[in-house]
Amino acid sequence: MKAEEAQEKGRQGVMWARHQLWQIFGEDTIDLPFNSYDHIKKLSFVDINSGSDFSFDLGGNLRRPNPTRFAKNEVVEVFVEVKCYDTSADLLNHYKEFLRRAATVSLQPRHSDTWFIFFATAPFGCTYGVKLCNGELFSECQTSWPQPLHECSKNLYERIIIIISTSSFQRLLKQWGRESER
Repeated sequence: MKAEEAQEKGRQGVMWARHQLWQIFGEDTIDLPFNSYDHIKKLSFVDINSGSDFSFDLGGNLRRPNPTRFAKNEVVEVFVEVKCYDTSADLLNHYKEFLRRAATVSLQPRHSDTWFIFFATAPFGCTYGVKLCNGELFSECQTSWPQPLHECSKNLYERIIIIISTSSFQRLLKQWGRESER
């Protein structure tokens, strides 16, 4: 595949994932106006260990009603990493890198309550099971990270979400999801 074709496939995957997330959460809950193709500076960060840049694919806000807040809503920032794969051979390694990046970003005071979504189209081919989400894999990965990343929030794993949007799940959304309400 030529570089231009790969770039276009990636762009289409990110836009498709944005639409899927909107279907899952609803337009009143998630707003993802920033993508890595049009707003790279808003989604880029510096790795504290290597000094190299990395970016997330999508960024925006999660919102829910909260009458105790000034604007009657609780709003937090969200970053999304998208992996549109047919197979999951490298997915676990990508997820571990995503965890490291989430920890790096969460060290910034501005992002101490930010949420992170790992959106994939193929299920994980691993034996971790619930350890992917309950903090055990996060803690295991953290032991190999540079010392500054050990200072990230102890509950960061609670703000990390995995969404596996398989073709069967997509069919469910298409037939029974929010689009059928229109």
